[in-house]
Amino acid sequence: MPRVLKPALLSAVVVSAVVLSSCGDDNNADSVADASNAPSSDETAADQSVDDDVVTSVAPNGEELDVLALDNNFRDEEIEIVAGTTVVWENGGRNDHNIVPVDERAGWGVDIEEFRPGDVYSHAFTTPGEYPYYCTLHGTADFGMIGTVVVTG
Repeated sequence: MPRVLKPALLSAVVVSAVVLSSCGDDNNADSVADASNAPSSDETAADQSVDDDVVTSVAPNGEELDVLALDNNFRDEEIEIVAGTTVVWENGGRNDHNIVPVDERAGWGVDIEEFRPGDVYSHAFTTPGEYPYYCTLHGTADFGMIGTVVVTG
């Protein structure tokens, strides 16, 4: 047997439907809601501005520069290269060495086990900056067997 709504309940349902339907698209309400999520003019300007301090990487360019790791020094101790150039270190001495960037987060360098006499290590420097490094067996971050790669844009 079908269910029949009582007149009072039916009236309440109809009134509710009318009230809810009047809460439909209200351009002012949407504008207010959208405005609260929209970026401020300061944020928009910041997104559109160009930061001159931002440095971008370049692809390796096929250029190479050699550095010798000798018994207690790197030759040349300081080199300057263009971004994209690969530095090739050769252990040309009689001792084991390593190459450790001063910046521990650098993500390059070679351990002692992989840089014994006659071994070669290379790394492409793709971002301009200064990259100091050292051998932990024959120096510290600022004295002894140290080197610096200066990468220009």
